[in-house]
Amino acid sequence: MINLKFWQIDTEIPIHSATFLTIKDTKTFTNFLTYVYRYDDSDEVVFYDEKMNTIRNSEFLIVTDVLGYSVNTSNTLKTIYNDIEEQFNLDLESKSEIERYSSQITDIISGKLLDHELNLIYDEITISELLSVLGVKIDEKNDTFYDKIISIIKSFQYLSKKKILIFTNLCSFLTKEELESVIEYISLSNIDVLFLERSTNQCHNGYILDNDFQLKHE
Repeated sequence: MINLKFWQIDTEIPIHSATFLTIKDTKTFTNFLTYVYRYDDSDEVVFYDEKMNTIRNSEFLIVTDVLGYSVNTSNTLKTIYNDIEEQFNLDLESKSEIERYSSQITDIISGKLLDHELNLIYDEITISELLSVLGVKIDEKNDTFYDKIISIIKSFQYLSKKKILIFTNLCSFLTKEELESVIEYISLSNIDVLFLERSTNQCHNGYILDNDFQLKHE
C-alpha cells in the first residue's frame, strides 16, 4: 500500500489497489498534477510506503493520454525479452534449435566479414537480441480505450521498479461496466493505481476534495 500526502489537506490518503481521488477545484487539480510531474523538485505532494520510505519519481508511472501512450517502452520490452529467454532456458530442445540456426547465420555473416577490407569483429547473438531484431513487441493495433487501459496495466506489471500507476480523467471515457472490470483486473493484478479525476459523475466511490478543500470519503 502507498500513502499520499498533499499540502492542501491534513489527512493522508492510502492508495491500495484501485483508489479514486476527485479534486473539484480546477486550480488545485492543475497544481496537484504539476507537482506530480515535478515530483523530485517539490515537497507539496509526497508518496511513501508502509515503512515511511518516500517513493521516488522513477518509481511511479503517470498516464494522462491513454490512447497516445505506448506500452512498448524499452524497459518493458527488455523485461519481456528476459522473461521469454527464461522460458527457453526451461525448454532446452527449443533453445538448442534456436542456437543451431543462430550459429549457421553467424557462420554465413562471419565469412562475409573476413572478406571485408576493414577488420570487423562480432559478438554471439543472444535470444533477447534475436527477439529485438524480430521486432517482438506488444500489439497496440485496433485497441479500444478499455483494451488500451488493460494493456497499460498488464505492461505495468513488468516494470518491477514501479510501485504506483496514476491515471488522470479516465472515468468519463468508460462505461460503468468497463470501469468495474478495470477495478477488478487491478485487484487481481495486486498493484496500486491512483485515479485522479475532476468529476464524480462517472467516477467510482473514493476520496473527494471539494471546493472548500474538505476531504470526503464515499
